[in-house]
Amino acid sequence: MPTAIDMKVYILACGALGMERRLLLPSANGGSASRDSEWIECPVHAVLIEHPQGLMLWDCAVSPGWQSEWGEEQKRLMPYEFASTADHLTSQLANLGYSPADIDLLVLSHFHVDHAGNVGLFRDSATRLIVQEAELASVVADSNYPARAAILACEFTTIRGDHEILPGVRVLSTPGHTPGLMSLVVDLANDGPIIFASDAIYLSESIETRNFGAAVWNGEEWASSLDRVVGLAEKLNARLVFGHDAEQRRTLRHSPDFYS
Repeated sequence: MPTAIDMKVYILACGALGMERRLLLPSANGGSASRDSEWIECPVHAVLIEHPQGLMLWDCAVSPGWQSEWGEEQKRLMPYEFASTADHLTSQLANLGYSPADIDLLVLSHFHVDHAGNVGLFRDSATRLIVQEAELASVVADSNYPARAAILACEFTTIRGDHEILPGVRVLSTPGHTPGLMSLVVDLANDGPIIFASDAIYLSESIETRNFGAAVWNGEEWASSLDRVVGLAEKLNARLVFGHDAEQRRTLRHSPDFYS
């Protein structure tokens, strides 16, 4: 078993997107953008870890400038409409007495704009930015990738596969949703292990239906990664936090409360 570390883990509630259900789960009507039956609230979070070896941020949520930065199709499919200024990443950090400049490590699960939208805040900073090599390569290869210019303006440390970021903090390679998706495992001294699945598991229903919806790069790899994360959670008796589950959100401790 991994060694549990005395650290604090804050879940930063960063508002929510509106989204067609078909993007995450099967749609009863084939995916029409009906806000009455198929339009769901899709919460966004980041994770701040106060660790003996530094301050780490897992993902950096949605940019408050999304309306001017995103393309029209993206704004139609997943508007950041359930959010106020208090939900923005900088506000969430400020509530704990921090700013982006205080972050020692930013580890990105992947580059989608609901997880890496504020990466530009860390450009030319002392923050070390970490991402899977395959994820960065996918952006380099795609000239139409959303927010590509902001991503490539930053300098990243790339890793391959599973990796220990800090003692008691490790990432798992869980591709499928994107080529380089990662999930996060923290081994806590008091609350025990927590796995932040990111988009390896969108919702609790994703486990039951084993359906990846429309927002996926490789369905076979997504299913394999889902199995891996669920299996590890069972083995460790870990708390499993899904990527975008509005029902689960109500059961979690959010900043300024924390897990330790």
